[in-house]
Amino acid sequence: MLYAFGGIGALLGAQFPMSPDLAVGLSRFLGIVCLTVAPLILTLRRRLAIAWINVALATATVLLSVLVAATGSAVGVVLPGVVYMCIALIAAYFSAPLQARAQACLAVGGFSAGVLLSGVPNLFVPWFVTSATVLGAAEMLRHVVTQLQEQAALDPLTGIANRAYFQLAAEREIALAGRGRTPFSVALLDLDDFKTVNDTYGHVAGDALLSELAGAWQAQLRGADLIARYGGDEFALIMPDTGHDEAINVLERLHTAHHAQWSAGVATWDDDTDLSQLLHRADQNLYIAKNMRALSRPEPSRRPDRQVAVQRRHVGREQHPGARTAFTSPAQGLTAD
Repeated sequence: MLYAFGGIGALLGAQFPMSPDLAVGLSRFLGIVCLTVAPLILTLRRRLAIAWINVALATATVLLSVLVAATGSAVGVVLPGVVYMCIALIAAYFSAPLQARAQACLAVGGFSAGVLLSGVPNLFVPWFVTSATVLGAAEMLRHVVTQLQEQAALDPLTGIANRAYFQLAAEREIALAGRGRTPFSVALLDLDDFKTVNDTYGHVAGDALLSELAGAWQAQLRGADLIARYGGDEFALIMPDTGHDEAINVLERLHTAHHAQWSAGVATWDDDTDLSQLLHRADQNLYIAKNMRALSRPEPSRRPDRQVAVQRRHVGREQHPGARTAFTSPAQGLTAD
């Protein structure tokens, strides 16, 4: 739309020039270029990476700045300011913050160069208003977009990823693993006896426990790992470039991060597994882990260290078909402040 309407505007400006000093030939040439590029972008839009979108926006800035420099009139300098703002707003919506700011600065820089090269006097006020508006509007939209992205991706209680973002990230890992044949694992983690916490101490204490636990786990994970709240007291974990045994080691490390008791089911990707199958296997192993914990729960008179030993034996022994492991955390006790 930017190139299409820009091309139409350039052709109209050439057909009905606002000033005798307008470079009609240049305006007509740029209009034809824009109307040629517009259908190409429309045709290739689903295959265009964000880098190419940024290239298209930067090119539009350069072409517009050339037209401003050649316009020769105050009206011809001021009117393109609207297009500069469109360029900055498109970048703010589609691009990462650093790229969006770079596009906004390029728009202001291109406009400034065009104003200076045009030779039209007394344009400081229009230049300042246009430049400030472009930078301010782009920054405000970038801020709003960032907030919306965070709200769409993060769980409001724990501050970690939510279920929707986890599924997107897991699908991306499956695509990457399929191309590189590198393993990755997922785990479903579920708190044990969480209902007792809510019933005994209240839902506020339960929410505080979930938030505290998510932060403790996050601190133990690698930068490439992703922990998400999958729903209620259940969490999901993606471990890129991680095989089955390494995934178990990660879970062993997580159980030292907090005193809460939890169980987990692990599944490792293979060539013919999609996300639903992978999560189904992890969920089956979580169910096995829950049953193991129930069977190995000690009588009240038993020592707590006896329960740790029993559960650790289950970790090493229990195997689900396909070499997927059910894991029960040996951490003791469950308290809420």
